[in-house]
Amino acid sequence: MDDIQKTALEARKEASFLLKAFSHPVRIEILAYLYNGVKEFPELSDKINLSKTALVKHLNMLMERGVIIRIERSKYEITQDGREVFFSIINAYRKTQMRFRSVQKQLWSQYMPKPQISERNDSNRFIVNFPAEYIPGWLSFNSCLTGVLNSLGNKYEKYQIGGHDGTAFFINVLKGYTCPSGPSNLCPMKDFYEGIRDLGWIVKEYYEFQSREVDESNHNNEKFERLFGKVKEILIDTNRPVILWGIPIPEYGVVNGFNKDEYIVSTFRRHAPEYFGMDDNIKYDEIITPGRFQMLYFEKGTEKLDQTSADINAIKRSIKMLGQDKSRAGYVTGPEAFKEWAKVLEGDIENVSYHGNSYVGICTLESVGLASQFLFDLSKSYSKTKEGALFNDTGSIYKQIQKLIQEFVHIFPFAFDGDLSKKKREKGAEILRKIHPKLSSVKKNLIAVNNIWD
Repeated sequence: MDDIQKTALEARKEASFLLKAFSHPVRIEILAYLYNGVKEFPELSDKINLSKTALVKHLNMLMERGVIIRIERSKYEITQDGREVFFSIINAYRKTQMRFRSVQKQLWSQYMPKPQISERNDSNRFIVNFPAEYIPGWLSFNSCLTGVLNSLGNKYEKYQIGGHDGTAFFINVLKGYTCPSGPSNLCPMKDFYEGIRDLGWIVKEYYEFQSREVDESNHNNEKFERLFGKVKEILIDTNRPVILWGIPIPEYGVVNGFNKDEYIVSTFRRHAPEYFGMDDNIKYDEIITPGRFQMLYFEKGTEKLDQTSADINAIKRSIKMLGQDKSRAGYVTGPEAFKEWAKVLEGDIENVSYHGNSYVGICTLESVGLASQFLFDLSKSYSKTKEGALFNDTGSIYKQIQKLIQEFVHIFPFAFDGDLSKKKREKGAEILRKIHPKLSSVKKNLIAVNNIWD
């Protein structure tokens, strides 16, 4: 056991007490102003947008932990210990950002893929005969599935795929923090695969566990090489596109081929290049894969279900998605997700990421829109029946939910950073809590349809 480890274990409570001083944006702001010299209270108050009472509380916490001292009645100075810890934290942050930008630059500095005819005689290059396009949208799993299935000779809209596989009805948020991982942490994958089977295709999966904490220390190149080899093998054997997790940062993307050591892709970035860069090829070991190495590929099923049977299964699946209401590996799913989301949003600001909050918001807006379209489509297919009327009513409820989420997204438009004032967070939480009872009505209606069909 080295000295650092030994000290950390022996003084873990004391170290935690000290680090708490650096765990709030306002206290970082105070220390930034004090870093270059003594400041008086009125000067700090003018610079920091906070009430005097709240500012005093933050100053007191910093003094309690020996990070700053009050040298006169209203003058404050950073201590030598405080200066050293502050410098170490900011310097570590700079290095982290530099590494992150380096990864982005590597991902986005390749060249744009161009349509090519398959070149089977060149073992270093291959493109499937019918490449798939990522269908524009925030829900990358749905966009990839729709694009790939359409490249295989089908004609589906995103809402038809989301309705039949259940993803349009699946809501998922991280417990205790507004993290952007919720929409892509798709727990009930087997249920989704069954929905695609009903449409005539079997989803096969290559899966290998990976730590969610992805960094240079656990970058296992053998796993990346193994995945790349498997992707190349499937592309050549099936001559069909595959779906890969971790393209881009991190979402599902379509892989249409390979060129030397790169994936030839169609991805989320074509939907929002202003945020994520251009849709370039990606080197095999530069994908970002928190939680898993995962590839999906497709085989033709023996039989496509008739439309009524597929619709019956889709409703059973939607009820299952809406009835989750439980934690899965730290996530909350189903209608209860909105309660958890609201609780976190109006709670401790330290647990609220603007990026995560706004991303989950825009993804949820898309999913409820897909659900609404799917249900209205069913209402037309089963018009002049009891279930048709229930589908129409349920689609209308989803329209109400969609309107609420649009209001939420207006408050928190997608961005990597933005306004998280208490007033806005409380308004957002108020909107989210209105959704829970509406989803309960949705579930009740769909159970009624299921009872009719049973």
